[in-house]
Amino acid sequence: GKEYNELAVGGNRKNAKLQQYIENDRKVLCFKVFWDDDTHYGTRMYYTLHYHLADDTVEILENLARNSGRDPYPVFWRRSPLRKNPHVSPAPGMLEPEPDLYKPEDLVVGQSIRVYNRDIYLYDCDDFTRDFYESGVGIRLKPREEPPLDNFRATQLQELDLQSQPTSRDILEGKEYNELAVGGNRKNAKLQQYIENDRKVLCFKVFWDDDTHYGTRMYYTLHYHLADDTVEILENLARNSGRDPYPVFWRRSPLRKNPHVSPAPGMLEPEPDLYKPEDLVVGQSIRVYNRDIYLYDCDDFTRDFYESGVGIRLKPREEPPLDNFRATQLQELDLQSQPTSRDILEGKEYNEL
Repeated sequence: GKEYNELAVGGNRKNAKLQQYIENDRKVLCFKVFWDDDTHYGTRMYYTLHYHLADDTVEILENLARNSGRDPYPVFWRRSPLRKNPHVSPAPGMLEPEPDLYKPEDLVVGQSIRVYNRDIYLYDCDDFTRDFYESGVGIRLKPREEPPLDNFRATQLQELDLQSQPTSRDILEGKEYNELAVGGNRKNAKLQQYIENDRKVLCFKVFWDDDTHYGTRMYYTLHYHLADDTVEILENLARNSGRDPYPVFWRRSPLRKNPHVSPAPGMLEPEPDLYKPEDLVVGQSIRVYNRDIYLYDCDDFTRDFYESGVGIRLKPREEPPLDNFRATQLQELDLQSQPTSRDILEGKEYNEL
């Protein structure tokens, strides 16, 4: 009545919404919220709630995880005023109760609001929202609350914990067989390793001391292929050594710490324990064919890889100690260089004749 009388005598219509729009245009409060679906196959749904201060409207959008399988329509609540007392008119034109809308003071971190008969919990907000509440509303919001685990996520973590436990080989092979039987694809776990490490090879200088009666020291070059975790060991044959020209000591293949020979084909073997880069360290030995192969040097690429990738700083080159055969040779040369008596020389000449 008062507004009508003012307009009747030539007054201007007041537009409170216009003033609110001018003062709060593009000012939006942002909250992180979630809803726990307590149905049988329900899970937790995360949303982003936007409160537009320009016109007191609310918009709620779903935060869909990647490959969630849900339809790409993330609008949970289309931008409009959000009523505390939702009302549905049974027939057009009927009077509705005065709407009781959600205001900024009703949206507080750590509390819930009611939307579509669902309890939407507010657990976080952005910095602008916190500053607005402190300066404009006089409410100091709680810090971010880590939402508790829902039943679905708790079950997932429990399954992951069970999967991380050691599983027998029979179970893993049966699981893979069942996945292939229902049309699944065969997994290629080595593909990513091959793409990242193709043509990257660690190179070590090694030797083995043959401690048999006529044994000597044998030098080798050890190659570790990072693309597929295989090892190759080649002999370094000296010129005119008299050995056969077949320098392959270990053909390129995985090198096991626990070598195993099956007495019959098809028998189950123990899980292989393979040599990895962290097991190959300069100054230490590895076991190949029941022989102690000692690593005494490596190339620059291998040193850089260990420092940057493994976090191990390798020792500098170690000069291998003399073996028994070489020590005997040096001892004979030393004796030959010493002065020899006339009788020994004449006896040696007599023996040669």
